[in-house]
Amino acid sequence: MRNNGASAALYMGALARNNAGGVKGLCLRTCRLAWGLPPHRPSAIEEWNSIPNAYKRNDPTRAPIGAPHFWSVGKYGHIAIQAEHEGFVWSTDAPKTDRVGLVDITWFSRNWRAKYLGWSLYLNGQILPLAGEAPKG
Repeated sequence: MRNNGASAALYMGALARNNAGGVKGLCLRTCRLAWGLPPHRPSAIEEWNSIPNAYKRNDPTRAPIGAPHFWSVGKYGHIAIQAEHEGFVWSTDAPKTDRVGLVDITWFSRNWRAKYLGWSLYLNGQILPLAGEAPKG
């Protein structure tokens, strides 16, 4: 596992800067790789549903850098990583299919009609080391 949320966000940013492809429909896999975690659950929605309520948060403006955000959309849901700036996430397939991009947190509801579920301190059955990493406003 990576040692902090900033390194997970940097990983996602590097994918975006390098215009890396091969991420279409692989949001959970890409976010796990950003955190250096092995495969676990098969979909973002199953991951969200497996997270204990004590680790779920609903205010996206309070998510620390590297925190995973979740949406209910389609059969599999969606997950993205909190970026370095408040209100923005690194995501697969947004704003372009099969690429990692930086979008504001409302992009998914506007473009995919996705419902925001929240963010978490927990991923892949593990508590993430996220404390003290507030994004810049």
